Amino acid sequence: VWSFAKAGHLDEGLFKGFASQVRRKLKDFNSQDLANTAWAFAKACHPDESLFASISGACVACLDDFNAQDLVNTAWAFAKVGHLEATLFKAISLAARSKLKTFNAQDFANTVWAFAKLGQFDGELFTALAKDAARHGDGHNAQGLANTVWSFAKAGHLDEGLFKGFASQVRRKLKDFNSQDLANTAWAFAKACHPDESLFASISGACVACLDDFNAQDLVNTAWAFAKVGHLEATLFKAISLAARSKLKTFNAQDFANTVWAFAKLGQFDGELFTALAKDAARHGDGHNAQGLANTVWSFAKA
Repeated sequence: VWSFAKAGHLDEGLFKGFASQVRRKLKDFNSQDLANTAWAFAKACHPDESLFASISGACVACLDDFNAQDLVNTAWAFAKVGHLEATLFKAISLAARSKLKTFNAQDFANTVWAFAKLGQFDGELFTALAKDAARHGDGHNAQGLANTVWSFAKAGHLDEGLFKGFASQVRRKLKDFNSQDLANTAWAFAKACHPDESLFASISGACVACLDDFNAQDLVNTAWAFAKVGHLEATLFKAISLAARSKLKTFNAQDFANTVWAFAKLGQFDGELFTALAKDAARHGDGHNAQGLANTVWSFAKA
């Protein structure tokens, strides 16, 4: 199962057949078998809920036998398919804290991402991870670093010293960031209320250089982040305006509200964008939550 996933041979029928076989053999799986199987089904985007529930129970029963990589791969797999098993994640948290010193940078990034992705904001684990963050320094690749920064922000673990350290690492890796890395990093520093002007200026330049690669959510998150910290980069917002107008039909109500708010907050009253947004406003109807609706109304008035 691991080999087909590793080779990128991810046929749905093939993995459906594997799932039936795994169920029959699961009682004989050891810790590495379980971790590799969970990883493989996640890599294949095969989120079989009953299978993952069974794997979870088997993992909990032998978690003391898991090494660091097995723990990390298991957590990543469940997060990748969006399958939360709270008992398993509680057990992984406890085991991971005892093995943190054996984690490499990728293990670290995948663990913090998995817990944040599934909304498991375990205070003791995130505190332990934060204390260990500096050790990995330049060990992260671009995606790992961006995911790490995003994960701590998502979990509400916003220590100023931690994000100051992240800022130094981001500067060194920024040239390797893709569109999603850039958007997630900007969002994270804004969420952490860490308005590092030189960092945001550097992120802006990197964004402008690859804005054609941004999807709707990346565009919106980037605009929101710069507005949240009050950092105006006019060239960036001009480029976002143009890109957003071409993607408006893919915006949901939150995207719509955050975009109009970001431009109004920074005084970027782009006539063509606001006209396009106004024409699209009725489509979102009751899609807004209270804050989104209030911010939308304020933003049009402000503009």
